[in-house]
Amino acid sequence: MTRQTKVLVTGATGNVGREVVSRLLAAGVAVRALVRNLDSVDLPEGVEVVGGDLSKPETLGTGLDEVGAVFLVWPFLTAEGAPAVVEAIAWHARRVVYLSSEDVRDGLERQPDPINQLHADIERLIEDSGLEWTFLRSGGLATNALAWAEQIRSGNVVREPFGSAARSPIHERDIAAVAVRALTEDGHIGARYVLTGPQVLTQAEQVRTNGEAINRPLRHKEIPPETARAEWIAEGWPASVVDGILDAHARMVARPERVTSTVEEITGSPARTFREWATDHAGDFRGVPDSGDATTDHGRDPDAIKKQTKKGHEETMSSWAYIYGQPGADPVADRFAIERAGQRTTLVPVPDESEAAEVAVGLIEEGVELIELCGGFGVTEAARVVEAVGGRVPVGHVNFGLESVEGAAAYKARFEARSS
Repeated sequence: MTRQTKVLVTGATGNVGREVVSRLLAAGVAVRALVRNLDSVDLPEGVEVVGGDLSKPETLGTGLDEVGAVFLVWPFLTAEGAPAVVEAIAWHARRVVYLSSEDVRDGLERQPDPINQLHADIERLIEDSGLEWTFLRSGGLATNALAWAEQIRSGNVVREPFGSAARSPIHERDIAAVAVRALTEDGHIGARYVLTGPQVLTQAEQVRTNGEAINRPLRHKEIPPETARAEWIAEGWPASVVDGILDAHARMVARPERVTSTVEEITGSPARTFREWATDHAGDFRGVPDSGDATTDHGRDPDAIKKQTKKGHEETMSSWAYIYGQPGADPVADRFAIERAGQRTTLVPVPDESEAAEVAVGLIEEGVELIELCGGFGVTEAARVVEAVGGRVPVGHVNFGLESVEGAAAYKARFEARSS
């Protein structure tokens, strides 16, 4: 297939599809992007954008007209509607590259879970369609870690089951690089490529790596699978899909995902590490823009406190940590750390103050030598932190005059030495 062939990209505004679009453009290929909402498209100049919805196959005609190849991402949790979509693609195009799953097992009548059954069903439809096809059976997408972004933006603890589940997360750019080769070159027809990242990491290790990318001491906190199941179902996920995800993670505790060299074999470049991915996506986890001088009077503005938090974490880990539960709620506490300590303090938001003691212990393990609690913490919470710290570092409290918490004398001396 020549580079003059027009390629239709579905899922063009998603993590992988957007990269496929950019790489096709860079290679001089005519690109058409299929989107459901034409009013909210943010794609590079030079992309032809057409409206269409995979859930409504009758809307795909314009998008498929004069197209020679299709990059197909199936965004639904069932294969309902897929036969009509594959038929429409086969009517117009010669080739399809489908983003599938590493865990699809050939030769099985039924896959062990609903997600892989979905991918196996679509693969079978494509095989029977008469299209030239390539299946990209991807391992765990590194972008799955974006599901933790909200927790990370609001604190330093990621609550997940199966923290020791081990995956080989792959960067979306590596999937896109292989996809472009399969869409535009000969030699990939009938291939089932298993794509993975270059290393196996547990979920807990991925959390820590994200923390290193944003200079914050992130930690994984194990929660029971039953708790996660209830939360995910409450968010709208089908119970069968949730059970499939949990079962897969449970298996990966004992049997980690494999690592393949397919990305390098096809593209000539080694697959990117998860650390590279975390660095590329650091802004997704910080979540706030950089701003201003550390000595500004921020008053009660929570956004200003968040901006300072981000700025402090971009520095190396400070030996002085300021733990606060509700930024902006106590201006005395906020200004105490920001105006007088500046960037020498690592600011640590803890939305659930009952976790402050656990956070404090984690900070000590990261090298913190002094901890201060904001005014929102009462005597009981402060006492729990002091007990957990066990005298390993001084602990102080903003609103207690630096005297009602154990270690206050050493704390006060250290503060005066730093701020003099």
